[in-house]
Order: sequence, then structure tokens, then C-alpha cells
Amino acid sequence: MRPVRGVHFHNSQPLFVSGGDDYKIKVWNYKMHRCLFPLLGHLDYIRTVQFIMRAHGFLPRSDVRVWDIGSLKRKAGPPADDILRLSQMNTDLFGGVDAVVKYVLEDTKAWEVDTLRGHTNNVSCVMFHAKQDIIVSNSEDKSIRVWDATKRTGIQTFRREHDRFWILATHPEMNLLAAGHDSGMIVFKLERERPAFAVSDVDGGSYELYCISKDGMKDSFSRGDMQDPKKGLGGSAVFVARNRFAVLDKSSNQQRIVLGDLQTPFIKYVVWSNDMESVALLSKHAIVIASKKLVHQCTLHETIRVKSGAWDDNGIFIYTTLNHIKYCLPNGDSGIIKTLDVPIYITKVVGKHIFCLGRDGKNKAITIDATEYVFKLSLLKKRYDHAMIAYLQQKGFPEVALHFVKDERIRFNLAIESGNIQIAVASATAIDEKDHWYRLGVEALRQGNAGIVDGDWPLLRVMRGIFDGGFNNTDRDADDEEYEAADGDWGEELDMVDVDGLQNGDVVAILDDGEVAEEGDEEGGWELEDLELPPEVDTPKVSIWIQRSSLAADHAAAGNFDTAMRLLNRQLGIRNFTPLRSMFLDLYSGSHSYLRAFSSAPVVSLAVERGWTDSSSPNVRGPPALPFKLSQLDEKLKAGYKSTTAGKFTDALRTFVNILHTIPLIVVESRREVDDVKELIIIVKEYVLGLQMELKRREIKDNPARQQELAAYFTHCNLQTPHLRLALLNAMTVCYKAKNLATAADFARRLLETNPSIENQAKTARQVLAAAERNMTDATQLNYDFRNPFVICGATYVPIYRGQKDVSCPYCTSRFVPSQEGQLCTVCDLSVIGVDASGLLVLLPRFVDQSAGSPAVNDNFCFRSTFNS
Repeated sequence: MRPVRGVHFHNSQPLFVSGGDDYKIKVWNYKMHRCLFPLLGHLDYIRTVQFIMRAHGFLPRSDVRVWDIGSLKRKAGPPADDILRLSQMNTDLFGGVDAVVKYVLEDTKAWEVDTLRGHTNNVSCVMFHAKQDIIVSNSEDKSIRVWDATKRTGIQTFRREHDRFWILATHPEMNLLAAGHDSGMIVFKLERERPAFAVSDVDGGSYELYCISKDGMKDSFSRGDMQDPKKGLGGSAVFVARNRFAVLDKSSNQQRIVLGDLQTPFIKYVVWSNDMESVALLSKHAIVIASKKLVHQCTLHETIRVKSGAWDDNGIFIYTTLNHIKYCLPNGDSGIIKTLDVPIYITKVVGKHIFCLGRDGKNKAITIDATEYVFKLSLLKKRYDHAMIAYLQQKGFPEVALHFVKDERIRFNLAIESGNIQIAVASATAIDEKDHWYRLGVEALRQGNAGIVDGDWPLLRVMRGIFDGGFNNTDRDADDEEYEAADGDWGEELDMVDVDGLQNGDVVAILDDGEVAEEGDEEGGWELEDLELPPEVDTPKVSIWIQRSSLAADHAAAGNFDTAMRLLNRQLGIRNFTPLRSMFLDLYSGSHSYLRAFSSAPVVSLAVERGWTDSSSPNVRGPPALPFKLSQLDEKLKAGYKSTTAGKFTDALRTFVNILHTIPLIVVESRREVDDVKELIIIVKEYVLGLQMELKRREIKDNPARQQELAAYFTHCNLQTPHLRLALLNAMTVCYKAKNLATAADFARRLLETNPSIENQAKTARQVLAAAERNMTDATQLNYDFRNPFVICGATYVPIYRGQKDVSCPYCTSRFVPSQEGQLCTVCDLSVIGVDASGLLVLLPRFVDQSAGSPAVNDNFCFRSTFNS
């Protein structure tokens, strides 16, 4: 027996071809379990063989020969014979008493089409290119040769001095090849992929000048009055004025003057700025920025090749590498704007849009976020404009932005966001509008600063409406918000002096002069006696809980449900508080204890602090004891996982939704736990979305295509690996039964990539994949493209592919199509889609010693407090 060195299966017919040391190629039918015929003619060992899937032929690897087996045909048979049942797969492949011949060959002839000659030693490997009609071969003669598959001629030859080549591989999609040799491996391209979009520096050439009417070229052509162009010789032409242009003619003996010189690496491309004041010189791994007189400004080095670049309107150079879009400031600072899947070549940058060419030569437009580099440019030029302020506000530093703003409305918004009441009061006074007074009052009361509300009459007038109207009555007119207590029985009336128009100092002066005394009194002054008053009562603990806390849980525990709802609305955009009603009551009751000294005595309510012990200082006020803890949510998460694994999707969905409803009302004590909470939101919302789609799929009875789509979308939720396997198995089964074999094969491949520990799952996936490879088609077209990355709309359950617009929930971050903006989030059932919110706040405030007169400091606002002081 001679060893077999190469085997290759046909992609559609039950054939495989083999080659070995007997110099023979044999074509086999694995269902008939026999060799159909040998192919002779090679004079050396046959190392590998390969079918040519685009034609009826294959290539052996000895000397390069192409064999035509196009006469091998499959007899027509009933469609049922084309699909093997999975249970018979192994029997058909490896023999058995019930083996059935599925294919009969009408002809068993094959012949050599052509021989490509040129190698001087054994040919080690041959490959067809994935996209071009070329053949690539390598040999022990230390060369790689490229052949024209249609003309049967050699195109290129690559040689290596000391290494023999043994193996080749071509990338299925990209213009890349790999070759293995004695010392290692090389990866190379056959040609450059950079598309041509400009031509310059050529010998000879000519120009043509066209005169176009103001009506436009189209109208000129339609009327037939286009004038003949003026022509001339030159390599390139450029307008230098409205009615002048310059032509470069290298053929003439013109005197050249050197305007400037600059030491640089080897320059491949030169890119001028729009105002022609700056130039970017691009080499292989560096960018040199210089002025128009070649005065060096900066040099930027890259570890991978620089592909292209262009200047934007702000004078910032935007360039691309193999996998990034980057920017370069005039001082050399750089950064990443966007990550690329495939390389692009920039042609123009306008605002936030980059116009470019792909390797296929097609035009593309990419929208980028220019906030970061425009902000840095503003700092560099000391130009404190709206772009810089917007960047600071976006990154969470409104208190820093306050230093650079003079517009009162912007100052007010930044002051409210940063909690700076003093600046907010000054700006509200200058603006003097009801809406601004109202917002100021909400922030002041949130901080426990009631003095601001009591001392400023416009603010007091507006703020009365908050407590009169409740959470949903904030739009009442100022006249309706006034207290109507004129007719109330409030005891005896006081005779007050008319002091309209007097300042406080004038009133004091009147009192000092005794002008308010009765005329008949001979003795002036006030006869005041000391009163025996009880000692001052300590500030209630529930008031201390909310004085400096921005946590909704603290306000709910203190019984201030109204301010708790306002905080959640501001921080997370929550509008539907019905699911939180019972939790608010649990927070309040869980942070209080009730005692009765005697049967006839009233019940005494005691506020319960977290972590209190007998050794605790009586002057230290701790936070409220809350019934909801992060550890409890972790246990609920495990219970949700368990229900999901058991297929109890309704119970699992109820558990995960409860976690989403509880998270806004928990409090954690460290930054690490804050990160854990944010990660928990992402995990839970993925399961909620996936389970909602699966339950929706089970409700659908008369729409098989929609059932397959929902099952497919479920597999793109970020699930734990065991649950992802079950989702893939479910989607694979649904699609296979619906005869969508290509889609089912994709799910089978993804399932096998997870290395399933349950053998039955892996076995079923392999069987489906093998059956699908015989007929890689889909019977039903689905709105599903696994090759194009996407997220799923949480309301309509349709894919939102990369590049399409979407809106998100400010709390759970679920994504939605733009038409859902302003609607209630269907995932968390709490927040409004697309509204602005400041973000989740769950970090425990620090409560300090009250005996020293120091206010409680919220760790969430420690930077703000330092700034205000």
C-alpha cells in the first residue's frame, strides 16, 4: 500500500478525489464505496488535490495539471432522495447492510485539459484564487508562480533564495495569500488594492478649459450651446484666481526656485489643507505636518501603515490606518475617532462626514463624532466656544465648563447640573423666567436648601406649586399656585405698619426711633420677659437622610415619595412608577420601627439606621436601613438563570424584570459595586429582551417566517453560554424544519464553536451541518443577516443593522427604532425612550458627625462641593 497524501470532497456531489505516492489520482463515490476511475499522467508523488468549485475540474499537486470531469452527471431522481435522514448518515458513509446507492454515473470519463509548465522541481501546492481567474502554485524550486487560468500562461514569479515552498492558502474574501517554506511562512498580496482617485506627476498630458453658463451644465448640453474647450499642454492645472489658472509643463526648460526644504522619511503622499496654509506629508509609518513654507510643526509616528488622509474645515488632519480613523492636531496630539472593519481611503472631510473610497472603488460616506478633537483644538487655540462647553458637559464636568461660559442661560443649566446653587440663583435672577425659577427650586429642595426658596419671592411663588400640585401638576399658572388663605380662621389679625418700599434697615430705624409707639405713651420701649423654653429638639433622622442625599432610596425611606420620583425621573427618565409603588412602601416600612410603651400610649415611630451598634456615636447620623441589597439581586439572578435553563420562561422573565425594577432603589458602598450594578443591568436587560421574543414566538401560530426570525434574534442576545447553546439549538431546529438549511447550518456552526459539553447537542449540530451542505439554500427569505452586525429593537423585534439610526432607553440602554422615541420602554417598563437623563446614582453618601455642625457630604457630589467652596 502506498500512502495517500491528499483528499478533497466535492461541495455538491457525493464524490471525493485522492492522490498519493502511486502517481495516481482516483475519483471515488463515497456512497457506492468504490473508486470510479483513476487518472494517470503524473511523474511524481501527488501531494494534494483540489476540486475547482466554479467549474467541473480539479487540480493535483505534482506537476500542475488541470483535469476536466464535467461529464460526471447525476441522474435525475425524486427530490426526496436528495436529503438523507440524519439517522442513516453514518451508515451511508462507512458501510452497512442497508446502504442505498443514491447516485448513478452516466459516464466515467475524464481527461487532462492543459499542463502549465515553468517550475523546475516538484510542485508542492496549487490553489485557485478566490476572486480572480488565476492559479497560484509553489514548488521545491524555491518559487511561487501566478498563472492566468484562461490563457494558461505565467503572469508573475516570486523567488526565495534558500527556502523551498511546500503549502499555499488563499483567503476566501480578502486579497491575501499565505505560503509555507522551509524557514517559516509569508503572507502577501498579488497587487495593490488602493483605488485610484487622482492622477498627478505624469509626463506629457494636456488640459481642456470649459466655459459653463450660470444655468448649469445640464441646460447647456440640452440647448446645444456648449462652446468648444480651450486646450493646451501640461501635466496639471489649478485656478489661482477667478479668471486665471496656472499650468505645470515639465517639458519646457523653466527655471525652478526652491521655496523651502524639510528632512523627512520617504514621502508617498502629499495632502494640502483647504486654505493651502498647511501640508501633511505621508510616509509609510509617519505623518509630518508643516506650513506652506515647509516649516516643521510636528511629526506623528504610527506602528502600522498610514493609508490616506485629508484636512477638515478646522485645520485638523484626519487620516486612516489599516483599521482606524484617527486625527492629528497641529501640535502633534492624536487620537482614535473610529475603528474600521475594512480599510478605507479618505477623499474629503466636511464637518462630521468623511467621504472615502473602499477597496472596491465605491464611494462611501461615514459620519463621525468630532467632539473630542474639536474640544482639544479649542483648548489649544484658547477658544472657549460651544463645542468645548458641550464636550465638558458630555464628559460629566459641568462645574469646569462654568469657568468658560458667559451666556446666562447656559450658565444656569450648567450650575443646575453641577449643583452650584449660588451661580444658579444669580443666573435665574438675570433671566427672571418662571421655568428657571421652578428648576432652581427643585434643585434647592433636593439639596435641602430651603432658605433659598423662603428668601427669594419669585422662587417661593413658583415652588409652592410643587407641593400643592404634587408630581404631575407642575404646569399650573402662577396665579393658581398662590396660597388662598385670606378667609381662613388663623386667629386674631395683627395691625402692621405700612412699610411698602422700605428697606430692612429703614424698618429697624423706625423701631429704634419709637415711631410705632402709641401717641399717649409717655414711656417708650418694649417690655419683654424671658421665656422658659424646652431644650432644642434634635433634627429628625429622616430629615438628615435627605438633606444632602441624591439617592431615591433614601428619600423613599424617609417618606418623601414625591422627591424620590423626581430624582428617578431626572436620573433615569422614569415615568411609569406603578411597578415601584410596593417597593416605595417597603423602603419606608423597612427603615422604621414602631414601639408602644403602654397599651393606652400612642405608637412611637423610630427611624432605623444602617449598621447601628451599641458603640456607635450618638452624634453620628447614619444612612437609613434599606431592605433591598445587591446580594439579594445576585440570588434573584441565579434563580432567573435556573428558570431559564428549565424552560420556565414566564417565571424567568418575571424574575429578571423584578431585578430591573429593584436596581434604582438599592444603595451600594463602593465604586466596584457600582460597576457591578451597571453590569447587572446589561445582563438582565439582554435576558428580558430575549425571553420576550421567545414568548412572542410561541404565541405566533400562522407565520413560520416570523417564528424563525424571532428564534434567530434570540441567539444574538448576550446570554450565558449554556443558555446560548439552547437558543442556538432551538433556532437550528426551527429553521431546519422549515427547510431553511443555509440558516440552520449557520446556527449549527455557531453551536459547535461553543464546544457543547452535551454530546447530543454536538451530534445533532454535526448532522444538521452535513445535511445542509448537500443543499445550502433557504426555502423562506428572512429579515436576518448574520454577516451584518445588528442589535434588536426592544419594541418591534426587528434588527437595527450597523449604521442605521436608533434611540435608546436612558435606564436599561435597550435600543429601539427611531419611531419609538417618546414611548415607554418595553424592556424595563419604567423609562421613556430617547429622553435625556443624568444617569444611575446608587453610591452610598458619607454621613458625618452632626455635633460639629458639619453638613452631610454625598460622595457622589464631593467634587461639586469642593468647587462650590
